[in-house]
Amino acid sequence: MSGNDHADNTQQAFSSDTGPALHFALPALEGLHKAWTSRSNSSKYAPFHTALTAATEKIQEYYEKSAECDAYIISMLLDPNHKDSHFKRFWGKNLHKEVLEVTNKIVYPDIW
Repeated sequence: MSGNDHADNTQQAFSSDTGPALHFALPALEGLHKAWTSRSNSSKYAPFHTALTAATEKIQEYYEKSAECDAYIISMLLDPNHKDSHFKRFWGKNLHKEVLEVTNKIVYPDIW
């Protein structure tokens, strides 16, 4: 898959005519970052290293901004098909625990 295909697929993940798509945002950014990082480290894509590095830095910037808004996490947890499976699979135990703590603070603010 070319770098452009990854960008197109990520853009499509953020767009939907049939329903909410916010729950796709973090996995889409993570997937694009992983794909472009691996290519920037590959000799096959050496002529594009500078551009891929700049692109992955920009993706990282957007990803970090998403941490300021709990809506991304909550939307993923509310997706009945996935719930917290993405966090369990890709974020590790400590970050998964943080996700659950943030969620509990939102859902049960009087307890926290």
